[in-house]
Amino acid sequence: MKEKIKKVYYCDFCKRHTLTINSMVKHEKHCTLNPNRICRVCDGEDDDCPMCKFSRIRIGIKNGIMPKGSFDLKEEMAKYWKEKEYEYLKRELY
Repeated sequence: MKEKIKKVYYCDFCKRHTLTINSMVKHEKHCTLNPNRICRVCDGEDDDCPMCKFSRIRIGIKNGIMPKGSFDLKEEMAKYWKEKEYEYLKRELY
């Protein structure tokens, strides 16, 4: 029988855990429960970003504030990228 002792790194914001510190540092920077997160979609520059909205909803739920209505992240992301693609094409053509 083999026995191994390993270090496990836990996210300060959510329940995620990893065996390497580098992957946890990267995760914590972008964790949707981190109030000071760096958004991978908009880099914090867009108030209409679906990932930023999703993060605000998750943080609110964690703090006991239930959202009103529904939010479909997959649907919102599809709309967001379609809009960004349209803006990009409009800039390129004119």
